[in-house]
Amino acid sequence: MTLQFLIWREWRARPGRAVLTLLSVAFAVAAVLGTSLAQSTVRQSYAALSDALAGPPALDIVAAEGGRFPLADVPPLNALQGVRATMPMMFRATIARAAGKRWKTLVLGLDVDALEAWSGLELTAGQLPAEGGQSLIDASLAQSLRLEMPARLVVVTRRGTATTTVVGAASSSSLRTLGNGATLVVSMKTAQRWFGAAGQADRVRVFVDEAERRESLKAEIAARLPDRLVVQEPASQLRLADEILRSSELALQFAGALALAMAAFIILNTLRMNFSERRWQFSVMRAIGATSRQIHRLVTAEGLWFGCIGAALGIPAGVLVAAVLGRAMQQLLGADLPATWPGPRSILFGACVGPAVSLAAAWMVAR
Repeated sequence: MTLQFLIWREWRARPGRAVLTLLSVAFAVAAVLGTSLAQSTVRQSYAALSDALAGPPALDIVAAEGGRFPLADVPPLNALQGVRATMPMMFRATIARAAGKRWKTLVLGLDVDALEAWSGLELTAGQLPAEGGQSLIDASLAQSLRLEMPARLVVVTRRGTATTTVVGAASSSSLRTLGNGATLVVSMKTAQRWFGAAGQADRVRVFVDEAERRESLKAEIAARLPDRLVVQEPASQLRLADEILRSSELALQFAGALALAMAAFIILNTLRMNFSERRWQFSVMRAIGATSRQIHRLVTAEGLWFGCIGAALGIPAGVLVAAVLGRAMQQLLGADLPATWPGPRSILFGACVGPAVSLAAAWMVAR
């Protein structure tokens, strides 16, 4: 009789025990594969969100001690090779009111001549401002306020209140590339007049032709700046992406390690129970002439079969587990995550987990 015949006869004689053993292996493989695919989803989302928030390659010139600084302190930089454009920016938190509603807003002042900034704004409604008295608003905020373009807005400024006409709405993602939290965009001169900062700015953004040139340009620009100004990468957007998804990825990494340990524990204990109940059968086989090596081969071969069949059942179940985890992560983060389907490497990983752990567990039982 061959080993396969003995294994099949035992499974046919005890179908319930065989099915439960296969299901335990399949459950372990599904848990490991599901968490692995969920980690891939989060990593893809992190990369996509980082790319979306990072925007075009750029550098920021800011005051070394923080706060605003005179624009006259910034030397001309457009002549530098690799610099596409420069754009002064101003940020001020204030209170706005429209249609009987009042809310806090972050005003972003942009130079009307800085086509690089205005062209990068993705309009969802209306048009770009054509004069100083006009402005743009965040599309999500406009939707929540139910503003119809054009809309009259009252803004609290340093010298009292001022009015502006909202003529367009820009997507939140395009606004984030210029400044986190900015919800109202006006011309630079308007922002300077509102907040008493004539000729000053909070930062000057330098748009770079290629990301590879950013480091060399950073050194060239730093050499031209006075000591009170520094040049740096606009990393706040990347930190936002990191805060949103990095903690989720770490949690899934821990869950993956826990699932792998759980898989080893479940398979080991299941096979131990399976083979411990058959000691009498192994004793009879030894009594009629089977060697210890043959018994070991029987146990390891059966463990390998459990692992292979359990992996075949666990791979589709792992895809379902990954889908469930993906939906849970979407609800937790409040964002759409890409669907991750198992590639060749994922299928190979799932196909190896079951047989490898089952074979190791069977070897320990045989020992």
